[in-house]
Amino acid sequence: MDNVLIDSNDIWSRADRAMIESQGKKFKPGLVHRLIGSTEKAVAEIFQQEYSLSLSLKEISKRRLRLVFKLYRAKLKYMPYALWTLKTLKQQGYRLTLATSSESNIVAQVKKKLPEFFKYFEFILTGDQQKRSKPHPDIYLNMLKRLKLSPKECIIVEDSKNGILAGKRAGVRVIGLKTKCIPAKYLKPADYQINNLRQLPKLLHDL
Repeated sequence: MDNVLIDSNDIWSRADRAMIESQGKKFKPGLVHRLIGSTEKAVAEIFQQEYSLSLSLKEISKRRLRLVFKLYRAKLKYMPYALWTLKTLKQQGYRLTLATSSESNIVAQVKKKLPEFFKYFEFILTGDQQKRSKPHPDIYLNMLKRLKLSPKECIIVEDSKNGILAGKRAGVRVIGLKTKCIPAKYLKPADYQINNLRQLPKLLHDL
C-alpha cells in the first residue's frame, strides 16, 4: 500500500524524524529501508534498539502514529496512476487484493482520506493480522490461502526489500516498483521491475 498505491513514505520519514528528535536523538536516514514493509511493533523495536529509547514499544508507536495521522489528513495522496491502474486491471478481469504491513488502524485512516481505491479489492490483509511481519512470507501465504490460488497463479507488486523477500519466500513472482525512497539495489531480487504503475497492465499482458 505505502509507496505503491499511496504516496506516504515521505510522511512516515517526517514523522519518524520528529519523534526521534523529540527524544533528543539524532535521526538516522539510513534506517529507512529497514522500516519500510515492517509492522508497527517491528519498527518500534528497531527504534528502541537503534536509538536507546527509554519509551515502551507501545508509547513509541503511539507517538509515531499521532504524528503520521496528522500528516495524513494534510498531505496524503495517491501514487501516480494508482487509481487508473486499479480500474484498468479490474476491467481486464484481474482479481485484486491488498496485503499491507500497515495495521488496521492505519488502513482505517487511509480510507478516511482516500476512500476510492478500496472498492477494487476483494479483501485486505493487514500487518496486525499476521504472526510475523515481512520479510517473512506469512501475509502472502494467507493471501494465497484466502484466494484459493497457487503461487504460480498470482503476482505481487512491491516497492521494498522486505516486501519483495516476503513475496519470493511465498513462492510468488514479484514485480518491483521503482520509487525515490528505495535504492534500486533492493529491487534486484524481484522477477520484474517497472518505473511506474502505468506500465503494470502491459507487463501483465505480456507475461
